[in-house]
Amino acid sequence: QDLVGSLVNCNIEDLYLSHNSFSVLGLRSSLGTLMQRTTSLKSLNLNCNTIDDEGLQCLIEGIVNCCSLQTLHLSGNHLITAVGLRSIAPFFQSDNCCLKELWLRDINFGDEGAAALANGLIGNASLIGLRFDLSGITARGWAAFSKLLCDTASVNNTYLSNHTLERIGGFFHPN
Repeated sequence: QDLVGSLVNCNIEDLYLSHNSFSVLGLRSSLGTLMQRTTSLKSLNLNCNTIDDEGLQCLIEGIVNCCSLQTLHLSGNHLITAVGLRSIAPFFQSDNCCLKELWLRDINFGDEGAAALANGLIGNASLIGLRFDLSGITARGWAAFSKLLCDTASVNNTYLSNHTLERIGGFFHPN
């Protein structure tokens, strides 16, 4: 609550909270509340905490209505699995979502996580970069991303494919 109280009235744009070992309770009470009340936060770095699937769900509940967040760093949170990645879909599909970059490096989520991300990004018009390590993803996982980018099942599906996403996977250093 101290974090929320001290930051809620600030016009903070970048919040770096790496290596803090946030618990689910901390994410739900402090960070979730902060995200619901802030209107200027553009970048949130939560790298290398102990965020798991439940913690990610709490975080998403807090940011789903945040219309300013453009970059979210979750790299190094090794406890996040495909289950947690499925919980991001409501945020991606929200009219408020303006997220441009999502960092998930050092999280080995495999084909199931790739499918969860691809399914969650259907209809998203803001995300440009989805950055993660390539390990653990096979042709099956890449097929989910391929279908997201250009679904050839019908002309309508091709038209409705995600044409915003420019970078998937690999490590790209931001300019």
